[in-house]
Amino acid sequence: FDPEKLEYEFYSPFDEEKFTIFNKRHLEEKTFFRLSEKELDTVFNVSKDVHFLAKHSSGIQLRFKTDSKIIKIRVYNVEDFNMKNMTFMGCSGFDTYYRENEQEQFRYHNATFPLFIDAKKWIGYASYFYYKKEREFIINFPLYNGLYSLEIGLEKGSIIIPVNRPSKKKILCYGTSILQGASSSRPGMNITNQVSRYFDQEIYNFGFSGSAKLEK
Repeated sequence: FDPEKLEYEFYSPFDEEKFTIFNKRHLEEKTFFRLSEKELDTVFNVSKDVHFLAKHSSGIQLRFKTDSKIIKIRVYNVEDFNMKNMTFMGCSGFDTYYRENEQEQFRYHNATFPLFIDAKKWIGYASYFYYKKEREFIINFPLYNGLYSLEIGLEKGSIIIPVNRPSKKKILCYGTSILQGASSSRPGMNITNQVSRYFDQEIYNFGFSGSAKLEK
């Protein structure tokens, strides 16, 4: 079938009746930054590099269930792609994992990323199946880019169910470039995303490339 001939409805990932955002603090703020707006103002006087890198969405995930064959995403990135030691996919792309029941481990399914070096606004396919079936999805966010906006497109009439948080406990990881994701081939291969997926555990990624210097 031709996915472009299907009818889609687009949704905000901040709609808690449909989606669950994992590994992100300050959920009341409609951003995908790793620090709150207040924290960003504070850290600017301590480390301008951390202030810059904290706007990257490394480690943040979107989780939900749907029976839609196709998942489209409409993206507006903060930056153009400019990492010479990273792929488009790892730096600015998204990848998708899924499982068909809770007894399974999540498995890799698909990745999507901008086609041009200066692309900020783009549309991609996060998921592509040939038949409708309820599945649980994880969409991993870019490791070295931020998001001004993101919309999730599903086939019109599809079911959408948020995923319950497995635990109130959180893990926070602090480090430099390897933790943030350099030079992972795609977002799901980053350390915190792997551990979060395997243990079904929320993990905050505070990896700031070359800038985690234990400042007070």
